[in-house]
Amino acid sequence: MQSLIVLAMRKRFLQTILSGVILALLSTAFLGCRNSGEKQAVSKEKKVLVIAKEAFQRSKTNMDGSISSQWLLSDSLSEYASIEHIEKLATINDDPIKRLIAFRALLSKYPHEAVNLAISHIEDTTIVSTTDGVCGEEDRVSNVRICMLHDNERYHVSEEDLVRLDSAMLFSANISKFGYSYWLYQYIPAKTEYEDRLRQIYEQDPWALVTLAKYKREKDKQKIISLLSLARDKESINIRDTLSAALHAVAFWPDIAFKPLVQQGCQRIMNDRYGLFEVAFRALIAYNEQWSYDMVEKALADAKQKKRDDFGYLVLNFHNAYEDNPRPLFKQLIEKYPLEK
Repeated sequence: MQSLIVLAMRKRFLQTILSGVILALLSTAFLGCRNSGEKQAVSKEKKVLVIAKEAFQRSKTNMDGSISSQWLLSDSLSEYASIEHIEKLATINDDPIKRLIAFRALLSKYPHEAVNLAISHIEDTTIVSTTDGVCGEEDRVSNVRICMLHDNERYHVSEEDLVRLDSAMLFSANISKFGYSYWLYQYIPAKTEYEDRLRQIYEQDPWALVTLAKYKREKDKQKIISLLSLARDKESINIRDTLSAALHAVAFWPDIAFKPLVQQGCQRIMNDRYGLFEVAFRALIAYNEQWSYDMVEKALADAKQKKRDDFGYLVLNFHNAYEDNPRPLFKQLIEKYPLEK
């Protein structure tokens, strides 16, 4: 069951990051190939040299449906260049965009070696411009690599290698700088060797409490209560992150001591539309009791009756939460509120 939850969460994570379009920076840095096949790759590089746009393109296709020149270059390197040459390009080039283009080529053909490279360069916090097809954003090279490695539908990295990657991420000195840590805390297992590190991280990042909740230590109960209470008392401008972290923790540890604050927090989400429907549903499903069932049913029924414009969004979030934790008690609600076509 845990592995299924992990895969579902990873898949959902990827759906939020993999789309986009922009013509990106290509250059003659990918030179020095060794055999005739590699020379073909160099020839392709020269053909796709264009006016540089300094952003790493995450998606494969352009807006017109054509394959992006960055991806063509990655594919060419993967097909013709030696692993030694690709690894060199992915590590020593001064341009982070070119390093990532080469890393994608390595990942496509040698996923195990790509994981090794990502782990050995886990502290690479170089800022790089990226595009999701609609707008650009800055990210860190290591975080971009990690996002690609978790695209299992495309690259098929082994579960063993993903575990090694998660462990390296957890013990990274720069964990707080990576957006990926939000997902890491949710599905990394509660191993004994991780607990001290998580407590250390918690001093700077309350989100580490999400993983600590999996250990179900009595000494952490008050931490969750305090976080839920803080979310209850804060103004709406500050509530989202605090309440989200607290309810994610509750989803892994649905203790009766949290019940009153969970009820208040979830009701506030449903009434005020904070965009945290899925984590609220996850927390309520985790309790697997009649009162939590009633809260879910009421939220869906009220949204449908009032013809709220976000009703379909609520249903989608409920289905996502149920997929992570398919408790039989809630199955009839899945049938009563099917996904809209």
